[in-house]
This record gives sequence, structure tokens and C-alpha cells, in this order.
Amino acid sequence: MSTAPSDPRSASHPAEHPDEPDAATIQHVTVDRDGVAVCTMFPANCDDADVTTEWLTASSDAYCSLEDAR
Repeated sequence: MSTAPSDPRSASHPAEHPDEPDAATIQHVTVDRDGVAVCTMFPANCDDADVTTEWLTASSDAYCSLEDAR
């Protein structure tokens, strides 16, 4: 079982050009909590002050296929 890192950005995927993150580049951290995958996404260029408010989290039961959504 995974646990959330103390700084979620340390476990996320870096921007293609880490020195120049694009405003639309999203990083993510996925962890397993009691058998449920939980994914948190946030902007790559988010500073320490903003990272606490600029994020989106969803668990595996929050997703549906594109076909079902249409």
C-alpha cells in the first residue's frame, strides 16, 4: 500500500521541460488508500503557498468511461 508523500510534488511526473513548466501542465500523485486508488492533480507551476488550494482529488469510483458519459 502506498502512502501520500509529505510533498506531493516530489512523487509527481515532472513537466517535459522542468525549468519552464507550462501553465497547462498538470502533475499528479496516485496513492492507494484502503484498497481505493486516489489521484490528486495540480498545476506544475504551483508554488508552495498555492499548492494547498489549487488541486483536484478523485477516487477510483469517481470515474466513468467516456462512452457512459455521453
